[in-house]
Amino acid sequence: MNKWHEYYYKGKKLHGERCLREKQFEAIDLAKQQAKEIRLLKIELEDLANETQRTEKAKRIARITKKLEKERNQVTKKEEFVVSKKQALQKKSKKYPQYPTESSLKKYKLTSEEYANMLAKQKGVCNICGGINKSNRNLNIDHCHVTNKVRALLCNNCNTGLGFFKDNPETLEKAAQYLKIHQKRAEIKLTG
Repeated sequence: MNKWHEYYYKGKKLHGERCLREKQFEAIDLAKQQAKEIRLLKIELEDLANETQRTEKAKRIARITKKLEKERNQVTKKEEFVVSKKQALQKKSKKYPQYPTESSLKKYKLTSEEYANMLAKQKGVCNICGGINKSNRNLNIDHCHVTNKVRALLCNNCNTGLGFFKDNPETLEKAAQYLKIHQKRAEIKLTG
């Protein structure tokens, strides 16, 4: 992955986290304000001497308290949503790390420095198609299934394609010929 993609995805992640923090602060401020209003209303209720005023005030306070509790529930739902979004972002960043996990590096007897060097040699793109993986995933480590020797870094599509063809060059050449024949037929039909 090239530097531009790194900065882009880091910026996107930071922007998402900043928005989540802002929503959390708004929810906290609203909850504080509601708590303050409830305290003031309770003080007013205690200060009333007249029984009729008390009942009217009590009804008013009950209505306002009910309304504030409803708003507080909405705030807690927003806070839960913010927390779940944050957790989802963390899971996503764990699911699609920039570099492969230590276990996958050990599997192919590679160090993270060797992976980084391979990535730099390939300029951060797939060795076959020159593309990158979608959703910020690291390039796959392609290896020989017989010797377990690492060959290059490939995008998910190319690596899966080789796997489906069972790393057989003859089958891949037949597939390429097949595509060329049908591409020529399509061109003839379009021009003819």
